Amino acid sequence: MLSALSIVIALIVLLYSARTLYLNLTEVHQYPDVDLSGLADMRPSPLRRILKVLDINLEPLFFVAGIVLTATAVCLAFLAVCPTRPGLAALAGFSFLPVSYFILKDLFLWRAHRFEHALVDVLDLMTALSASGVAPLYALETASKGSERTARKPLLDIVGRLKLGGTIENATQPVLDNYRSEGVRLFIMALRACWHDGPHFESLLRALSSALRQRRAFMIQMRGQLSGARYALLFAAGFPYLLIPFFMWKEPDWLLPLTEAPAGPTVLYTAILCQVVGLLWMRTIMRKQTW
Repeated sequence: MLSALSIVIALIVLLYSARTLYLNLTEVHQYPDVDLSGLADMRPSPLRRILKVLDINLEPLFFVAGIVLTATAVCLAFLAVCPTRPGLAALAGFSFLPVSYFILKDLFLWRAHRFEHALVDVLDLMTALSASGVAPLYALETASKGSERTARKPLLDIVGRLKLGGTIENATQPVLDNYRSEGVRLFIMALRACWHDGPHFESLLRALSSALRQRRAFMIQMRGQLSGARYALLFAAGFPYLLIPFFMWKEPDWLLPLTEAPAGPTVLYTAILCQVVGLLWMRTIMRKQTW
């Protein structure tokens, strides 16, 4: 009965993950106000956008294939430990799919926050160059080359599009699509305003740099206040796995019920599942949703 229930839950997780994957691979958006040679500009799917921000040069289909193979490996590993519980092994493998999605999204948010923080130094350098009489395009190019690796490539892409004759709106739209935070929106809107109103370029950059600096300081302060709870959460999650090798070394008989008793694998997987759900729930509570 329990194995049948596990297989049903695994199928539900599989169908939900397949639906999410299909939407990520096929969803596109069109800009109603942009028309380039009669073709509508297309916005990439969410999964493609995440891979681009993370510098993962893979097609979404190949990346998802790797995730599915990893989930299969998890399923086979659980099946090797508990060969009499194929339902729990299938559920363990399918549960890896949503967990990998949350991990990928967290990496995406971390990379995007680094990009926003790097914009402060870019704006300071652009302000200094503009005050010395450098043209806005070359000020942006020089500041981009001197920025962190996280921000260098997206900003140089903007410069490349502008040099090829693109408008400031079309040149900055990919960055606005990939990094959807308040600080990046302010930066892009300021660039567009400065491009159409050159005399106030320096003063607007100074005001924007001050606003982004205050925003970065607030986020650093907030992360510092939550660091204690975050480290306690990671310690509570990882400490049981550190004790397993110690128990296997000193008292191996203590762990035998988890593999030999009839309800042992069920209890083991339920404990891991509750731990994963708790981690995801605490992640939702502790993370400040900005975009």
